[in-house]
Amino acid sequence: DVSFARPVSIGDVVTFSAQVVYTGADEGGGGLASVFQVRVETEIIHLQTGMRRLSNEFHFTFVARDAADRDRLAPLPMPPVRPTTYREGMLWLDGRRRMLDAVRFGREGKSLMFSSA
Repeated sequence: DVSFARPVSIGDVVTFSAQVVYTGADEGGGGLASVFQVRVETEIIHLQTGMRRLSNEFHFTFVARDAADRDRLAPLPMPPVRPTTYREGMLWLDGRRRMLDAVRFGREGKSLMFSSA
């Protein structure tokens, strides 16, 4: 379920840009190497004027699974994210906080989508 902070009018174009901003690879074990945080930014483009406006920002936490292991879908470690700019560094910090919150939330049994196995 996705809600937009700004309305999208008929004739506008919506673009989605996604970026992996953090992975659990930097957490030093604890089974988090396969957990990662994705930031999605949506932008509305008014075709007649070319004006672009940020509509929303979404944050998702995923667990990478090995599709080749169809019986168990074993966790698949992700490579670490290495920020190279100040902005990427800020996204990395925010992604880390959000990922750890989501993992804690899942371990407390408050999420049907998280499995600690």
